[in-house]
Formats: sequence, structure tokens, C-alpha cells
Amino acid sequence: MALKDFSTIIGLMINFFFLGFAKKKYHYREPDIQEWVIEVIEILGIIQGVSSGVLILFYAINKKKLITQMKWRNFVEHNKGKYEVPMNNDRLEVNEMSIEMTHLILLTRGPEAHEFTIGDRLSFGNFFTWSEY
Repeated sequence: MALKDFSTIIGLMINFFFLGFAKKKYHYREPDIQEWVIEVIEILGIIQGVSSGVLILFYAINKKKLITQMKWRNFVEHNKGKYEVPMNNDRLEVNEMSIEMTHLILLTRGPEAHEFTIGDRLSFGNFFTWSEY
């Protein structure tokens, strides 16, 4: 919250500097701004840009799990009916399944498929499927 407020205060300072020190000449056709005011506005603009970028980065990191889950849901919905998972007649554990089988499970059911859940953690059975996740 403090970073958002900091960015807002910097934006207000930029506006106050411009409104307070900018003058119009030639019947308001050209702005007349002192050089030091331009430099201050540029520096404050860079500071505000960096603070806004950091704010967006922290937001994305904080919401990564929600964003990832939403994208997986859309991906699985798109793949429904396209692929068919082979039947697991031998009742294989995920570590015993072939790469193709785990790949198809990931494509059609997503990472939250019950086959991938072992205890409290996810296990994809092989490196290839894990790297796709």
C-alpha cells in the first residue's frame, strides 16, 4: 500500500511542479518552463515509472497462482474433446506411467488431476511432463 501511495504522491508532485512553474507566452501558444523544472519533472517521472513497475511486478508475483490456475483452466477447456487419455487398466501410479500418458493427462485434466496428487504435493512422474507444467 505504501508503494502505491508513494507513486501517487510522485505523480502529484510532477503535476504541481508543472502547474506552478510553467508559464505561457505568445498568447498561450508556447509553454515557457525553466530548465531546472524540466529536469525535476524528468527525474520524478523516472522515479514514478520505476515505482509503478515494481508495484506491477509485486502484484504479478502475489497473484501468480491465481493467474496460472486461470490459464490452466482455459487451456484444459480448449483441449476437451481434442485428446483422449488412454485407460489405466493396470492401475499404474504416475511414476510408472509413460511420458505420453502423463502428457495427455496434463493436457486434458490439468495439473490438478488426481493422478498427479501424491499426498500434499504434485508429482508428474517424469521430467518432461513436469517441465510442461
